[in-house]
Amino acid sequence: MEFKGFIHALIRQYFVIYTGSMIATFCFCQAFYQGEALPVSYLAWMLLFSLCGTLPGIIFYSKKELSPKQWMVRKGIHFVLLECVLLTAGKVLGMYRGIKQGFWFAITVLAVYAFVSVFGYWSEKKTAEALNEKLKERRERS
Repeated sequence: MEFKGFIHALIRQYFVIYTGSMIATFCFCQAFYQGEALPVSYLAWMLLFSLCGTLPGIIFYSKKELSPKQWMVRKGIHFVLLECVLLTAGKVLGMYRGIKQGFWFAITVLAVYAFVSVFGYWSEKKTAEALNEKLKERRERS
């Protein structure tokens, strides 16, 4: 994959992560902080937090196509790295307190990770289907 295309994909993923993080924030606050109001500055912190969630995606960059085994190994490393980065960032930003909330915060990160993965798969599938349709049309014209 060319670097420019990879950066474009990371930027798109950033916004998906931000959206997923805001949905997760709503759910997390319903569970642990009912009745409390979040300051407007929280939105800016979530922009930074989402960037922390996006940057470990650099692990997937490769000039050549990854084999399925290489992809799965990188996916595993990425998830562990992501959990470590986001648990640390969440603790520093005061997003959770204590072990119980930390555990649920990690589960929330897992849920957002699943959301982003499904969205990415769906997006890539749509792109592949569109490309296959164009190839089919081109073959039929030839």
